[in-house]
Amino acid sequence: KTSLDNSRQVSSKPESVGGSVKGKSKREFASESNMESAATLMEINTLMLLKGIAQSADSLLKHFAQAKDPFEKLR
Repeated sequence: KTSLDNSRQVSSKPESVGGSVKGKSKREFASESNMESAATLMEINTLMLLKGIAQSADSLLKHFAQAKDPFEKLR
C-alpha cells in the first residue's frame, strides 16, 4: 500500500448515544466530522501534488540525461 492508500482509510466514528456523540451535540459532531474530512482531502491533495512534482522532476532528469551537449561544437 502507498501512503495515499493509507490516507484514504476511514477512521471509525464514535457511536451516537442519546442524540449526542461522547457528550457533543449533533451539530458539534457534524462540524468536527466535516473538518476531519476536509483535512483528509487536503492530505490527499498534498500527496497527489507531491507525487506530481516528483514525477516531473524524474522526467526532467531523464530528459537531461539523454540530451546532447549543446556546446560540444564550440569546444
